[in-house]
Amino acid sequence: MNSKALVSTRIDREIKIEATAVLAEIGLTVSDVMSMVLTKIAKEKTLPIEFWQANYRSSAEINEVRGHKLRTKTLEEIKSNMSAMLDTE
Repeated sequence: MNSKALVSTRIDREIKIEATAVLAEIGLTVSDVMSMVLTKIAKEKTLPIEFWQANYRSSAEINEVRGHKLRTKTLEEIKSNMSAMLDTE
């Protein structure tokens, strides 16, 4: 016998409204998606890969930090850059 369980969660109201609208456009409900995600997690014993992937910018920044390629600036350089930005406005 296939018994069902109820999953309840709290989320920002606006996020729920927006997500519900997006899902409705493709014929799914929040419940459908939660069921799909939890089933995938249970079968694969990990989060779906999409949750782990960083975007391109953050990946590049992480690699810069790991490779010690970040250039630090002195307070004087920062002040000079800010001054130059204000002068152009």
